[in-house]
Amino acid sequence: MAKRNDDLDLDIFGSEPDDSSSIEDSFTSPVAFRFGFVGTGQGGGRLAASFYDRGYRRVCAVNTDAADLAGLPDEICKVDLKTGGAGKDPQKGRTAVQHGREKVFNALTRSIGPQVDYLFVCAGLGGGTGSGSLQSLVQLSQQYLQENRNDPLRVGAIVSLPHPAEGVAVCRNAVLAFNDLLRLSVSPLLIVDNRRIGERIKTGVSGFYPAANEQVSKLLHLFNRLAATHNAIVTFDRADFADVLNSGICVLGASQISHFDSPADIAEAIQGQLDATVLAEVDTSTASHAACIFMGGPQVMQQTSLDVFDGGFRMLNRMLREDSVVHRGIYE
Repeated sequence: MAKRNDDLDLDIFGSEPDDSSSIEDSFTSPVAFRFGFVGTGQGGGRLAASFYDRGYRRVCAVNTDAADLAGLPDEICKVDLKTGGAGKDPQKGRTAVQHGREKVFNALTRSIGPQVDYLFVCAGLGGGTGSGSLQSLVQLSQQYLQENRNDPLRVGAIVSLPHPAEGVAVCRNAVLAFNDLLRLSVSPLLIVDNRRIGERIKTGVSGFYPAANEQVSKLLHLFNRLAATHNAIVTFDRADFADVLNSGICVLGASQISHFDSPADIAEAIQGQLDATVLAEVDTSTASHAACIFMGGPQVMQQTSLDVFDGGFRMLNRMLREDSVVHRGIYE
């Protein structure tokens, strides 16, 4: 379905629920928070779509070029700002969103609804649409949450950094857009590093970015599910998850541990996963919050002492700054 506004020359198309308050995610297991995702630009739209594929239904995409929107699922609400693309020029992306501000807000109303706990703006930094529209979309999302009596501080972002080979102009765009995010104190902020994707994901070029998007959506969803799981030996609950999400830049990881005979095995597995993720490397010595969660079958939990798991908790305490908080979870 499409609606046309001839004055602004904008198209909005995609699913339009009759009652936005009835939007429900499509999960078989409960989650702690109702997440919403707004994708901008080609990369941001595809990243937001990966969460739709995961079962999240509060998703919309904004772009300056209809061709980039055409490859997304038909069910996602899409806003075409109809400038024919931004051509690596952030000013064009910024102007397009400012001119189409009300149409974007209406798309949020239809596709996100009033019942949302966190709203993430997804963008690839470096391009004209993603870099240029990011600040305006974050501010618009904050206004949207506030008008729906939700916490405007719960607008986060998931952004990707360009590969250095993409050139000086693209990297400059990314730096300027990233600084805008820092000034807005966006939290949570997840940063995908395109350089690390190439180093850590071994696949053909067609599966390169889909694999990275899947990893990010899978990890965030995993923690959202665990924070709603009640049959735990040590519970990582909804408040703990919110504490981590509200702490700024976030890095997520998950790994199977083959050998856990000593606390050192646990510590090495955690460090290895932090190094293996496609998310950007961060200085953990400045981190204020962390969460460490273990999952295992009944036999593992019966045979493994708490001291082994404590190896992971203690390692994080050593890595983080002195006044940090480490949330723990152990699930059978």
